[in-house]
Amino acid sequence: MTTLLNQLAKLLCAVLISVLAFSANATNVVGTWVGVANVAVIGANPHHNTKDAQEVRFAKTEFTFVIDKQEGQNFSGYRFSKNGFKDVFVGAFRSDMKSGVISDSDGARAFQMVGNDLIDSCYTHTVSSNGKSTVAECNELKRQ
Repeated sequence: MTTLLNQLAKLLCAVLISVLAFSANATNVVGTWVGVANVAVIGANPHHNTKDAQEVRFAKTEFTFVIDKQEGQNFSGYRFSKNGFKDVFVGAFRSDMKSGVISDSDGARAFQMVGNDLIDSCYTHTVSSNGKSTVAECNELKRQ
């Protein structure tokens, strides 16, 4: 009986390790992602062509995200708008490997994978690193 229990325990451990290894590698986000953000912005922000410190503006801004490194649940890269401004970011998946967060120098983005080639995300910053804008934006990013 003890031998049977030992064999079952070993089998269960092997299955669990295989499942964890598969889930850790299941979502590969390295690549180029493009989408149009629906944006609400207050103040001067170079991504969204706003210059007046008190201006409230609603815009649609195209962004390209390049994720160039990934190790398990963590990844990094940069994004840029059509206006040529670039932000470097780091990101992490939750344990489900379908949702997580991305952080740059002045804000955070929550995201959810909607299939292998689509990310649904929303970004906020209350005051940018240059102290000039507040942003709320949501978009879908499609893998190119």
